[in-house]
Amino acid sequence: MAKVNLTDPRVFIEVLQKTVAADPPLICGDDRPAWTRWFEKQMQAVARDQGLHCQNKLATSHCKEVMAIDHVLSRSSAYDSFPLIAVEHENGRLGSRDGRLPGVGTGEYIEWALWKVLAMRAHLAVAVVYPYQDDGEKFRAVVGMMLRGWENDYETLPPLLILAGWWRRPDRNGPADPPTLYEALVAGSCGKLERIGTVESEPSGNAGSNGAR
Repeated sequence: MAKVNLTDPRVFIEVLQKTVAADPPLICGDDRPAWTRWFEKQMQAVARDQGLHCQNKLATSHCKEVMAIDHVLSRSSAYDSFPLIAVEHENGRLGSRDGRLPGVGTGEYIEWALWKVLAMRAHLAVAVVYPYQDDGEKFRAVVGMMLRGWENDYETLPPLLILAGWWRRPDRNGPADPPTLYEALVAGSCGKLERIGTVESEPSGNAGSNGAR
């Protein structure tokens, strides 16, 4: 694959789409460990195709995760190479209650994933998250609060890409299969999220009933 600017959100989702299309997940039901291992492979493949180093649990070096970030992409593993892209793959849900954000480190929430990748101060912070389909309004409100906090602190838009796999809430029929369509969202002004595309993990083109909303 030709070398591209992977820190551009639109380029990142284009490269990721090609990678996952070549290795679609064969996972059914709420098997989160298997889903996590599959995504670790995808990040290694993206980095390898672009001549970058990916530090995650599949890395050969002693340190698996850098600063508790799931995936960190850099030019190399040496100490003169700093994070270009930080990726957090979070299977948890929203932790905010009654319009109040949870505290840092209080749980494996979507909010925690967003905060961690942004705190890394990489060129691109990517959060792969799985909000429930019926939490769409709440999700945007919670993320909006965090984006406005960043703007207040740094007076610029955060370099954030969210890949939201909208998951059907479990019901009497049991848990849904993992989403096959991720909605790609970036930070806009005043805490707004802007949709820039999708990433589909099934090459058939059929996103099924769990697609993005």
